[in-house]
Formats: sequence, C-alpha cells, structure tokens
Amino acid sequence: MVQAPPNGQNETRFSRNFLGPLGAEVSARIIAACSDVAMVVDRGGVIRDLAVSNDDLSRDGLQDWIDQHWVDTVNGDSRHKVVEMMREAGKSTGQRWREINHTTQDGRNISVRYMAVQAGKDGQVIVIGRDHRATAELQQRLVQAQQAIERDYARVRDAESRYRLLFQLTAEAVM
Repeated sequence: MVQAPPNGQNETRFSRNFLGPLGAEVSARIIAACSDVAMVVDRGGVIRDLAVSNDDLSRDGLQDWIDQHWVDTVNGDSRHKVVEMMREAGKSTGQRWREINHTTQDGRNISVRYMAVQAGKDGQVIVIGRDHRATAELQQRLVQAQQAIERDYARVRDAESRYRLLFQLTAEAVM
C-alpha cells in the first residue's frame, strides 16, 4: 500500500529514490518479469525492443514485431486504442489498461491487456502487456452458459404455458 509522507507533501513513498539508480539490465529484467510481453516503442510508434516471457505468445510470432509500427500489429478495431495509449503515455495522470486484439500468423486472435508509460524525455514509451486469452475464454464460456440457461428457461416457460392452457380448457380430470 502506498502511503502519503508524514510531512504533507504530494510525493508518494514509492517515488522516492530508495533503490538508487537502476541499471538498464535490472530495469529490463523487472519489466519482463512483471509482464507477458514488454515493448519499447519510439516516439513514432515503432517497436524498437521486445521481451516475451509467455511461451504461448512466443510461439505466436511476436518477435517479428520488432521494427514495425505497433499500430500495424493490432486488429482494426484496436488501432484507435493504440493511438490513444501512445498519446496518453506522457501524461502524469494514471494510465489505464486497455484490451487490444492481435491476429497471429495462423489467423487466430489473441487478446492482450496493455498499459503504456513514457520512459524518457526522448519520447520512448514502455508498453507492458498481459496475455488476456484465459480471461477472454472464461468470458466466452460464461456467455455460452447464460445463453444455455436462457434457452432452458424458455423451454420450461413454454411447457408451463401449455400445461396451464390444458388445465384451463379441460373441465374434468383425466388419469
């Protein structure tokens, strides 16, 4: 939990430099360990470096994205999200996670949640991504289960209506 300092300043404890200057190698290892995919994107939106720590994503050909525009690696419905993330990365307000879809070389869709943070004065952005396919699959299964329940409920309602109509039309009980 981040606590405000006792002297009333707006600085959080985490922003103070307790760790000293972290080297590039240590920073890269931390970022790679905290994400399934991490990218360094330059000011023009070109992916300059990429680290993939998820075996499934490695098999999907993400290493081929280096020196490509990030917006060219995503599906059409996600392009505007990439543009917004790159624009908002330099702002001091809290960055938010966005779900972005990619199409693999074999035509499958993969869903990744990304957050982008400006990494320096030269406009580079660090993009951290988490594989979201498991969550997307669970959501799809939930939707299918809800649809099955609704279909079963509709069948029960229809049967109940037929029996109610039968009882209303029949004057005497038949066994």
